[in-house]
Order: sequence, then C-alpha cells, then structure tokens
Amino acid sequence: MVCGHSIVLQGTCCQCGSAVMDESNKLIPFEFLAKGLKLSPQYVGFMKRHTMINTLKEKKKLHLVLNLHGTLYDYGRISAFSDREKHLVGEVDSRDDLWRITARSHQGLIKLRPFVAEFLREANKLFTLHAYSLSPSDHSDYMLKLLDPHQTYFGRRVICGRDTRDTWMKTLDLVLVDERVLVILDDQCSSWWADHTNHLLQIMTYRYFKRPTTSGSLFANLFNHVKRYLFGYDCDQLAPKSYSEEGTDESAEDGGLANALRFLRNLHQRFYDGEYKDVRMLLHAS
Repeated sequence: MVCGHSIVLQGTCCQCGSAVMDESNKLIPFEFLAKGLKLSPQYVGFMKRHTMINTLKEKKKLHLVLNLHGTLYDYGRISAFSDREKHLVGEVDSRDDLWRITARSHQGLIKLRPFVAEFLREANKLFTLHAYSLSPSDHSDYMLKLLDPHQTYFGRRVICGRDTRDTWMKTLDLVLVDERVLVILDDQCSSWWADHTNHLLQIMTYRYFKRPTTSGSLFANLFNHVKRYLFGYDCDQLAPKSYSEEGTDESAEDGGLANALRFLRNLHQRFYDGEYKDVRMLLHAS
C-alpha cells in the first residue's frame, strides 16, 4: 500500500520514513505543535473528528478559541502616552494588572482586562482553551507567561501569526477540533475568514489606553497641523478620554469578559442538555 505521508516532521514521513518534498504545498503546517510538523488535510480531518468524540464522551467540554490583544488585554506604547497617562509608568511595580514590556525596541505597557483571571479559571472548567493571536510573537509569548505561567489553560494550543501561512487572517483549519464543538471569542470579526465567523462570539474591544486619532502618515499629520493653525485644536483634543486618562476602568462584574462568561455557561448547558449538537446553532439562535 502506498503511504499517504499523513504526518511529516522536518521533511520526513513519520509513517514510512521517506523524504517528502511537498512541492505542491498540499500539507498544512502545524509549527506551533512541533517545529517542522506538517499534516495532510485528510489526517487533520481525522484528528478533528477524534477530538470531538473525546470531548463529548470523556471530558464533557466544548472548545473555546481566544484572541489575546483587544480581548484579554490592551497595549500602549509609552512614547505615545498623553500627559495624563504618563503616571502609569511609575505604577507598574505596585499593580497586578499593569506590566512593562519591550517589544521591537519600543517600551510599552500591558494592561490586563478586568475579570480576566476569573474568566480563564471558570471558562477552563467548561471549555478546552486555545489561544490564537496575530499580534507580534513577542507580545503573545509575554502575555501567555502572564496569563498562564504554568500552562494550566492553554498548554501547547497556542497559534501566533508566525505559525500561519496567512499572517493577516485567522483560520480554524489550524485548530484540531471539529467545528461543531468550537466557539471563538474575539473582538475583531474581520480577523477571521468569512466561512468561520459563524463560530464567533464577538466581544467589545478592550481599549484602556488612549488611541491617537491620526494615523501617523505624512498626509494625516499635515492635515492635523492645518486644523491646529486654522481652528486652534487638533484631532486628539476631540477624542473621548480613555480609561487610563480618566482613572477608571471597565466593570469587572458587568464588563465584556463577565458577560461573555455568562453567555458561554448558558451555551455549554444548552449544548449538553441536547437542545442542539452544533454550537453554531446556539450562537445564532434567536
């Protein structure tokens, strides 16, 4: 029987030992599981079905794919802080929700979303958690050390932009789970291929730090300069104050993650009560 080369590791088939060139690019890379690992589409389908059976019969869980930046935390570059935000740099050592990071030669602060620790702990009881982020890998790696230092929640189920063929879009093809038991929690619908958005539970983007209203391009900066000259104000002065400037924050009890957890608990109960056996039906049920 001819080997189908279903599992290839660093160019060698793990089943027959042959060298596999994959010039037609048919194999799917799974670098986040093992360096140089590629799987055939047929084997990926088999693994997805096997995972669903194990999920339903043994663990009584569903699967939840979590975005990181904008969903679980916010990031602000220190050099872009307003005068009302600069005091935060000195508060890093005295707070457990604020962290300093150096990424790509830039100094920045990471702010955890309120309720994130409780959300992960409780969601982990009902869902197998996966992390999927298109943020720079240094951001993602640092965040996972903060959120899951002992790999209690995510294990090796972490996909970053460096692991994907398309670094601008997310796909469930890389998640080895049958789509009937798979939910996405993300603040950006546009990050996902359209075929996968029916798995999405969209959450409000967490914006703790001030967002400049200009893009930083030459044209935008020139336009803002003209408005300052003619009218005496710039775009940033008209922008609403951020949580960081106001000294406030999103509610932990009634914010994005708390509300998402309530929805997910209800979805899990309805799924296992037998109302539907496809989470997509529950996500979009009236």
